[in-house]
Amino acid sequence: MLAHADTPLFAAEEAKKALIGLARDLRGLAFAFNTKPSYMMLFDWVYPNYTPILLHAMELWFREPQRSQQSHLQLW
Repeated sequence: MLAHADTPLFAAEEAKKALIGLARDLRGLAFAFNTKPSYMMLFDWVYPNYTPILLHAMELWFREPQRSQQSHLQLW
């Protein structure tokens, strides 16, 4: 089933991998911004426009250990 790129399962796996990568990148940025003004710039950019995406991903994939332990939950 994963051999066909147009299958829903393949699209879900690719979306999951992309979101995990994005969360890791955001976590790296959050750690790099070590002053309150720079961190607030990042927070203002992410919240409220992009946090629903992260919340929905956590609702969809809360049982997936690679998602919850490595990236999203550690960001917040």
